Amino acid sequence: MNRTLRESVRHQREYRGRDEGDPMKYYLLQIVDDIEPQVHGPYPTIERRDQVARELKALSGDRDGLFPMTISIAGFPDDITPEVEIGSYSNAFFDAEAP
Repeated sequence: MNRTLRESVRHQREYRGRDEGDPMKYYLLQIVDDIEPQVHGPYPTIERRDQVARELKALSGDRDGLFPMTISIAGFPDDITPEVEIGSYSNAFFDAEAP
């Protein structure tokens, strides 16, 4: 399911108190045609997020930008925005065989 970043952060805030699992939430940021941002996730693990990135790369080729995104919700009171980290994938990542 695709959501905007704002919706994803709001979703994390709404469910913060009910989430007993990992405080790190793993998303994939896709920039469609290098113009339109779409957020995929959350995924339960980094490995699952990376698998989806490879699948999307196979479908879109070089048309779209793909970026791993992690939102940390641990220890943040409701009035502070969670920490968002956006990384990058190398060409070697997409060329390598999935584990």
